Amino acid sequence: MNVKTSDDCIGVLTNHPSSNQFVVIGYKDGAVSAIPKDLFRNARDEAVEVDSLQIGRCSMLGAGSIVKCGEGAQRLVIGKHVAGGLRLRFLLSDPQSTHTLCAVPFGPPGFRIDDAPAPNYPDTVIHHDVSIGDEAMLLGGSVIKSGCVIGARSVVPPHFLGEPYGIYEGSPARLTGFRFSERVREKLLQLAWWDMPLDWLKQHRKAFLIDLAADEGRALDVLAELQQAKDDAMRAAHATASPLAEAPQPDSNAGEVRYAAPAAQLDDPGTADPASADALTADQAEALVSEFIATLNALSTLGQHQQAEAVARQMTAIFPTLGFGWKALGEALQQQGLVDQALAPLQRASELSPRDHAAASPEAPHPEATPTPAPAPDASETVVAPRARKQAAAAPQMTETKRLAALFNSGRMAEAAAFAQSVANRYPRHPLGWKMLGLALRAQGQAGEATDRLRKAIELAPEDHEVMLVLAELLKEQGRVAEAEQAYRRLIALKPEHALAHNMLGQTLYWQFRLGEAEAVFRRTLEFAPGNAKTLNDLGLMLQLQGRLAEAVDTFHRALAIDPDYDTARSNLLFCLSHSEDVDPDDLAKQHRAFGERLERKLPAQHKRHTNSQDPQRTLRVGFVSGDLFEHAVASFLEPLLVDLARDPGLALYAYYNHSIVDDVSVRLRSHFHNWASVYRMSDTALADQIRADGIDILIDLSGHTGRNRLQTFARKPAPIQVSWLGYPATTGMRTMDYFFGDRFLVPPGEAENQFVEKMVYLPAPAPFAPAEVAPPTNRLPALANGYITFGSFNRMNKLRPEVIKLWAQVLHAVPTARMLIAGVAEDGYNKLVDWFEQEGIDRTRLESRPRLQMRGYLQHHHAVDICLDAFPYAGATTTLHAAWMGVPTLTLPGRSAASRGGAVTMSHLALEGFIASDPTDFVEKAVDWANNLSTLAELRARMRERCAHSAYFLPGVIAEGMSRALRLMWQRWTEGKPPVAFDSSLPLGQEVL
Repeated sequence: MNVKTSDDCIGVLTNHPSSNQFVVIGYKDGAVSAIPKDLFRNARDEAVEVDSLQIGRCSMLGAGSIVKCGEGAQRLVIGKHVAGGLRLRFLLSDPQSTHTLCAVPFGPPGFRIDDAPAPNYPDTVIHHDVSIGDEAMLLGGSVIKSGCVIGARSVVPPHFLGEPYGIYEGSPARLTGFRFSERVREKLLQLAWWDMPLDWLKQHRKAFLIDLAADEGRALDVLAELQQAKDDAMRAAHATASPLAEAPQPDSNAGEVRYAAPAAQLDDPGTADPASADALTADQAEALVSEFIATLNALSTLGQHQQAEAVARQMTAIFPTLGFGWKALGEALQQQGLVDQALAPLQRASELSPRDHAAASPEAPHPEATPTPAPAPDASETVVAPRARKQAAAAPQMTETKRLAALFNSGRMAEAAAFAQSVANRYPRHPLGWKMLGLALRAQGQAGEATDRLRKAIELAPEDHEVMLVLAELLKEQGRVAEAEQAYRRLIALKPEHALAHNMLGQTLYWQFRLGEAEAVFRRTLEFAPGNAKTLNDLGLMLQLQGRLAEAVDTFHRALAIDPDYDTARSNLLFCLSHSEDVDPDDLAKQHRAFGERLERKLPAQHKRHTNSQDPQRTLRVGFVSGDLFEHAVASFLEPLLVDLARDPGLALYAYYNHSIVDDVSVRLRSHFHNWASVYRMSDTALADQIRADGIDILIDLSGHTGRNRLQTFARKPAPIQVSWLGYPATTGMRTMDYFFGDRFLVPPGEAENQFVEKMVYLPAPAPFAPAEVAPPTNRLPALANGYITFGSFNRMNKLRPEVIKLWAQVLHAVPTARMLIAGVAEDGYNKLVDWFEQEGIDRTRLESRPRLQMRGYLQHHHAVDICLDAFPYAGATTTLHAAWMGVPTLTLPGRSAASRGGAVTMSHLALEGFIASDPTDFVEKAVDWANNLSTLAELRARMRERCAHSAYFLPGVIAEGMSRALRLMWQRWTEGKPPVAFDSSLPLGQEVL
């Protein structure tokens, strides 16, 4: 790539913190521009070379930004001060043409209209020949076509479609596809929000994220509230008449944001009236100075020297005895080439700060990318030049420490990271800069970069347990479990009774299937922290995974006795109980309802009126909430459906992903969504607010009471219609959940349906299943070569209990030559199973263990199995389908609960009812019958994939069509004011409702 930029470029900064993701270009005054690596891609998504890229100084294209270009040589020109946000896309289609994007789509960090969190909107696609004005805000998902002009201070809402006549300065009224009513347009122009200061816009940014074209009544209410807020702000500004209240407004006629000069005159720096500082307390003065410094640092870093000049003039007017303001003013003038005018303020700075040698010379370049922080107004110490301070001290000053803390605690993470980097550069042997830089980068979602900086901080301060804890958490979030384990062990060595560190160490062992070690860690924690509910919850999960359900239930109850509001433990208890045959399904349903009632009682005030447009035929925004959008069973069912749902023009799909792990599956899934948001750091309230702001019409839960669920968000009812599906085969127990997706085999109408609070919606099959691409071909029935039949199990350990093994042992007794293969169970779990079999009189020589492997190896294990035996009362689902694709049927024993019918659902869809037992005796008899009928079993195996291919389970298009129809029926009922009702989406029109 041939990159061109400003003349003051000093080349590529290979050691910059962001150089692993970006080509970072440096400039003489410390400014940088950043280009994502592999920016240019062709139609096949391959990295390609282009003729040239010209990028202006201080321009930042976000991570994931791409340029889709043609095969010929092309040129892309990007103006100065461009901030692209996350995944900005440029489409270049005409060879040998110039495509220009200019100005500031989002504005400089720390001084902008706050945009929505970056992942919460899809890509904005910008075609060539587009001009975007200063501090315009692009909310995402837009297509901005050739010849479009977007003026200064404009907000472009989600999914805007641009046209050549453009959007003019300060007016969002000309938005094709978002045409406002005349009343809304009139109120918008009357509001004239573009005249308000940026701080006011930031304060009220949520109002600007609302689709003002969707609902006129709501839009007018929002605009009325904004108008009142503006009027109040204007009255307050006139009443106080303070210098800050009279801060000059942007000159809307300028090409860049400019500020009028305040009253203080440059040619007589000593005449500024200090009275404005007299009314401030010492704390207020210190805070104000810190704010001035932060603003000047940001403006200087971004090269916005005219703005810096105006702010510096304001600072000198309020604090004329502080040298920092005069120095910043002189440097701002100097950077604009006004050397003669810079001399007086720099001399004044030198008089006030005689140790700051850089202040006296207007010819000297700025030694740092950011100005040196000043002390508080009442401090006696004068400002020290950065280079002088490097030599004079090895630790940051208190003012720098306070400023770092203030920036971080106020959530200004970009500024905090920039200043922390400056501190780390000036004090490389002190841990503070590296620590705060790592924390700020983590808060911005830059896990890899944050990890590197925190490792540096640990090298300098190896006993900082707070940094060690954050580092370990980061490693865990990135799936680097073994490294996280070692970090937690080092932390425990520093603080032997750190309960959270012990809990997290146990979790890392759990994820490595070292269950015995994990249990020991949790029990050790309870010795010194017996009242720790989290440890009890984690221990309960460990016991459940080992199939020790009674112990797990007791442990969850102990956790809840300590903390009755620990809803995660309550969900885990319900999930555990669903695996026990000792719990009556009706009683289990009552316990789920009690959970829902308890949760919804705590959040009555959270239910707000939904203002979604009630057009029954419009495109529906459908949100999916899940923590399993990676290589997980839930994702394997969801992905084939998404391929078809994403093509439905009546649906716009939104993902809310509640996990930190991103793998190849996540990347594939993301491509099917209109919008993808990573929400695992968001609170339940914040997530509910985001879902409302996104205008979601139907929200689908994919977790139920399994791990990483967001049921507390659903309890806040952020969407008009809410559905539970796929991840949990039982009711959530919540009245705020309107529907449950299933089929007539999973939840037969009548008794089973009554176990759900949600209304049942029947699909052609519960979910689509796509066989793994790496699946090997089926083989000949192994019993024909072996001379004996091999039963098999691929179930997880917490489904295998003594009662299950007892029934399987009866099968092995009834077929004395048969063997049993158990795959995917850890060694300690397998040893426990062997003990259970031996207690039932089955010798261990008839048992075989196969290790847990990746998908291809896992499927290869089926070549050794003739018939799978299902667990109960929590039956297999994914395992049963994988086995069927490999030609292996599953003998299953369904019960009254939906969780017990997973195997029966698959066998019913494959028309193999001969493998569905009615009771334990029938289970054994059917096993014997099939073991004595090898020819039929061999023929079935040979044609199993053909049978699968004709089943609705394996036809995602059929299920997607049923779901699309179901979503539309749900929506139409809501627009008509009708309550949720059970229906079958596969029945003829007019006969769906049951």
